[in-house]
Amino acid sequence: MKGFKKLHGASFIVFFIFLLFVLGCGTKTIKKAKDFMEIGMYKEAIFLLEKEVLKHPKNAEVHFLLGKAYLYTSEGEKAKVSFDRAVKVKIKMKDAVVDEYLKLAFELIEEGRLESERKILILFDQIINLNPNAKRRIAQELIQTAEKLDDNNLGKAWCLEEAIKYLDRDKDSQLIEIINRKSSEETIQNLLNPFLASARVKDSRTMSAMAFAPIKMDVESWEIISESEERVEPASLPELKEKELESRKQVEISVGITLDAKDALLDAEYERDQARTRAARRATQNKFKELQATYDEIYAAHQQLQTDHNEAKAATAREEQITSFSLGTADIPNIKDLTGHVHFKEVEVKVIGKSGTKNYKFYLRRYILRDKILNLPRRGRWIIAKIKKIS
Repeated sequence: MKGFKKLHGASFIVFFIFLLFVLGCGTKTIKKAKDFMEIGMYKEAIFLLEKEVLKHPKNAEVHFLLGKAYLYTSEGEKAKVSFDRAVKVKIKMKDAVVDEYLKLAFELIEEGRLESERKILILFDQIINLNPNAKRRIAQELIQTAEKLDDNNLGKAWCLEEAIKYLDRDKDSQLIEIINRKSSEETIQNLLNPFLASARVKDSRTMSAMAFAPIKMDVESWEIISESEERVEPASLPELKEKELESRKQVEISVGITLDAKDALLDAEYERDQARTRAARRATQNKFKELQATYDEIYAAHQQLQTDHNEAKAATAREEQITSFSLGTADIPNIKDLTGHVHFKEVEVKVIGKSGTKNYKFYLRRYILRDKILNLPRRGRWIIAKIKKIS
C-alpha cells in the first residue's frame, strides 16, 4: 500500500510538471501571437493560434485572438466562427468581441475608406447579433466620429445618416431632429455657399462640378431665404426604365398595325384607279375613304405612341444623367437597375448683384442606391439638380 501511495504521489508530481509545461508553452505561444499582432503580423499570429486552438479548444482567449487575427486579414467568416466559439466557451468574451468589431469599423470610417461600406455595415450587424442593445452605442460612436471629421469629408454625412438608422425614432426624436438640422446646414455650407462663391468669380468649372445644369448669375452677395424639409422618395430609374421599354414595345406593335393599314389603303387606291365603270369607281372610292379615315386614326395613334416613347426615353436619359452626376461616375452599366432612395431639398436664395436683386430656387438631390446584383452600395453626393429664377 505504501509503495502504491509513493507511486501514486510520484505520478501526480509528474502529471503536475507536465501540466505546467503544457500551460507554459501555451502562454508563451499566446504571448508570441500577441506580439505579432501588435506589429501587424496577423498571418504569423494565425499560424501559431491555429495550432494552439487545436491543443486548447476550451481556451476562450485563444479563440478570441484567432478571431481578431482573422478579422484584420479580411477573413470575416472565419473571424465570426472563432469569436462565436470564444463566446460559447466564456460568455463574458461577448463584450470584447463587440469592442473589436467596433474598433475595426471606425478605423475604416476614420481612414475615409467608405468603399468598405459593405464591410462596415456587416460589422455593425455582427455587433447587433451579439448584443441587440448595442444599437444606441453604434449611433453614439457614429455621431462622435462625425464630429471629428472635416466638414468636406463625405464620411461625416454618412456617419450622421447611419446614426439615425440605429436610433429609436420615439425615444431619440429630439436627437434625430438635431442631426437632420445639422445635416441640412452642412448641405448648404458645403454645396450652395461654394457654388454661389464660384458664381461670384465666374468660375464655371467649379459651378459645373456642383450643378447638373448651372446658369449664369450676377452675384455679389446672397442670403438664404427659406429651405424645405428634406423629402425622401424611392429611386425612379427602374420604373422609368420599365416605362421606356413598355412604350417601345407599344411602338413596335403599332408599326406593324400602321404598315398593314397603309398597305390596305394603297391596295384600295390601286383598285379605285383601276375601276372602269361608274359604279365600280363609286364603290372603290367609298372603300378608299373608309380606309383613309382608318389609316389616319391608326397613324395618329402611332404618332402619339412614338411621342410618348420619346418622352419616356428622354425622361429616363435625364434621370440617368442626374443619377450619374450625383454618384460621380458614368461607368455603371446597370445604372437603370439600381434601387434605393433619392433625397430632395429645395432652397430659396436671394442673390444681390450689380444689376439688382433676384430670387432663385435651388433644387437639391442626393442618391443613396444599391446594386442588388453585386450587393454593393452606390452613395451619391448632394448636387444642384436644377436652378430656377423665381423673381
